Amino acid sequence: MNLNYELESVLGEQPGIRILNSMGFAIATLNTDLNIVWCNLQYLQMFKVLNNNIQGRHCYEVSFNRDRPCPLRRCPVLRTFETGLEDRFLGIAYKTEQGIKFLDIYCFPIKNPDDAVTHVVEVINDNTKLHELVRLSENAAMLASHELKTPLTAIATLARAAMYPNMPDDKKERFLYRIISRAESAVTMIEEFLTMSAISLGELKIQTRRVNFYNEVMEKVLDQQQEPMAEKGMNARVDIPWELEVVCDPRYMQLVYNNLISNATKYGTIGTEVYLGYSGPQDGYHYFNVVNEGDWIKEKDKDRIFEKYETLGKKSSGLGLHTAREVVKKHGGDIWLDLCYYAMGKWISKDTITNETMIAEEYLNQLSKGNSFVFTIPAKYENTEESE
Repeated sequence: MNLNYELESVLGEQPGIRILNSMGFAIATLNTDLNIVWCNLQYLQMFKVLNNNIQGRHCYEVSFNRDRPCPLRRCPVLRTFETGLEDRFLGIAYKTEQGIKFLDIYCFPIKNPDDAVTHVVEVINDNTKLHELVRLSENAAMLASHELKTPLTAIATLARAAMYPNMPDDKKERFLYRIISRAESAVTMIEEFLTMSAISLGELKIQTRRVNFYNEVMEKVLDQQQEPMAEKGMNARVDIPWELEVVCDPRYMQLVYNNLISNATKYGTIGTEVYLGYSGPQDGYHYFNVVNEGDWIKEKDKDRIFEKYETLGKKSSGLGLHTAREVVKKHGGDIWLDLCYYAMGKWISKDTITNETMIAEEYLNQLSKGNSFVFTIPAKYENTEESE
């Protein structure tokens, strides 16, 4: 084939192929029908296909699981065939099992002696980390300008008020307590962002040890969340054993609870309880849940809310639930949303309530609804340290 001859004449038959296969870019050569006539190993690895199952297939089928070509405005390959010029498309979102990747695509024409484009060389670079860093820098700016503005403004206002002459000691003490609460809220936001940065870069490190879960996690979280919950007339009902011991990283477990309770406070019904429950160990795991009373999250959003930067209309960074999920997974557990009803003094999953309570379905609309965020932690019994 003339194409192989051209490649070999420039690079040399064996050394040339080795060079193309060792490059960090995915490279494919496409004909005018958008069939793949050659690709390097990086291309096979990027799209998880076998070498004997790719030649002759359409590029859009392999790359994006499409049954037709991509639109011209989004396809530099088609534009290169049409214009005969080099082209590119930067930041194409590509969904994989591991999440969203961002691909930068560059296209170069190969022409025959009549100057007609016979093939296009497509070079694909996975720039997900770069795009992620850009997104993180944008969120850092947002965190500094918006998220931190509220607690810092409150701290300044309360501090000025506490300095008024003849301020009663009891009122001054309440102001100082609220200043501490706002400062801790700002610290939590910063810790969340730093954790998300570490997750994005694959550098999150946890150090697990046996802890008294109530003393080292719950008490600290409840102290931090008391003030923001009180502002919405909400309080916490804790159903976690005082003596419970769990192998975990208590600092990151505090972050998980802070995020889940903040979410419950933000979306829950004003003046209600946030329920903090526990069951286990069962099936080798501790089961924890955080429940807020309020309208159910829509079925289509149950998975989406754990994705990075996703919010349900409230002003936030969109990192809280995603960070909680990644920390729980780092501990070897899982997290999910369970829609529930309040009946017989407890929250019961909507999927099991008719069996557990014998309440007829026509009466369920009279019960309070809630969203239960359930997460698991392996029920280990040895002290461990993890630094991965």
